[in-house]
Amino acid sequence: MSRARSFHVRMVVTAAIATLILIGGGSASAVAAPNNDAAKACQKGGWMELSGAEDPTAPFVNQGACVSYAAKGGTLVLLQPPAQTLIRVTMAPFDGQYCPLYFEAVNADEDVYHHIELWASNDGVASDLGYSVVFGPGVTSGWIGSLYAGYWLSESRARAYDPAANTYGPPLKVDMPTGVACMP
Repeated sequence: MSRARSFHVRMVVTAAIATLILIGGGSASAVAAPNNDAAKACQKGGWMELSGAEDPTAPFVNQGACVSYAAKGGTLVLLQPPAQTLIRVTMAPFDGQYCPLYFEAVNADEDVYHHIELWASNDGVASDLGYSVVFGPGVTSGWIGSLYAGYWLSESRARAYDPAANTYGPPLKVDMPTGVACMP
């Protein structure tokens, strides 16, 4: 490119930026420059490991979506796995007759049903199905049931549940007191 042509291009760009500043009443920072380095990070499969800063658990659908987001000034971050649902079971102190059991669903999708099964034992060998509870959309905590004195929780299982299809999802992590007997 000739010197005169290069000078002319710089003048046109400078005039365009000045016009935008005057019309917009803003500063030079209001004119977003493309984020080419970030857009390049999306190439060669990089888009599969990246996400927008607004929701680091939402993957890009393809390379083009990632490049477009970055080129428009979006901030790229490493893709984070969605939070796992944890079912936390707690046992309240003996109330004169039982030890009440409660659950809390941590990071639970509020549009999903969940199914919890708890087994109790009083001899350390045999386990009896103590409770089978399904809780629905929007429910993230509540009462499950109560243990008799001398019993303790020995096993558990929790899964997402689709009542319309009567199907279960993969197992969910359950945090519960094991080996702690309900004692008067």
